[in-house]
Amino acid sequence: EATKARLMQALEGLDRGFTATKPQRAAVESIIDELAAMSPVKEPAPALLAQDSTWQLIYSDAPDIVGSGTGNGGGLSPSNGKVGQEFDAAAGTITNLVEIKPPGLLSGVLPDDAVQLRVKIKARVVSPTRIGMTVMGTQAQPRKFAGIDISRLPPLGLEIPSPIQPPFGEFEILYYDGSLRVIRTGQGYLGVNIRTDKPFATTTTTTDAPAAADIS
Repeated sequence: EATKARLMQALEGLDRGFTATKPQRAAVESIIDELAAMSPVKEPAPALLAQDSTWQLIYSDAPDIVGSGTGNGGGLSPSNGKVGQEFDAAAGTITNLVEIKPPGLLSGVLPDDAVQLRVKIKARVVSPTRIGMTVMGTQAQPRKFAGIDISRLPPLGLEIPSPIQPPFGEFEILYYDGSLRVIRTGQGYLGVNIRTDKPFATTTTTTDAPAAADIS
């Protein structure tokens, strides 16, 4: 618990990694190395896929998620709202979810506008600690436009036939206790997620990491 608390403290103010400096990333990785040796679930891959769950991203160092550490949605660049994953045990799927919001310059004018991007993935256990993924399809669901709720409009989607579904890589679970999950992608990037009981569509966006007590 003390190491988890140190990790949460190290993540405070990093906006999920968007504003993390190299020294801050190094400090986070050092704590994760310690935490990985304490993972209470020895076969986390099958355990994770065996139950429905929703997870919220609280840290990443992957450039395709958090960029180069210069901030989230500065100037005319779109910003990321909520980022997370939904696991469906019966279907054996993971849905990656990213909420795209207006650029920072427009956030005061269009604070609630958002499009939710979803990538549906077929998941499989590769080893006790690794999960392999294959892309099944993608979907874009507008939530609000110019302040108007348009979430009832049909989403724009693409389903990929199973014979040609492309691989989506693998990830290794470094730490898993049912409420906190730390992973390393096949490209070597880190991700820290906390479990939430709220549906993703209504989860409140959090730019700073929750306190350690929130995930114990």
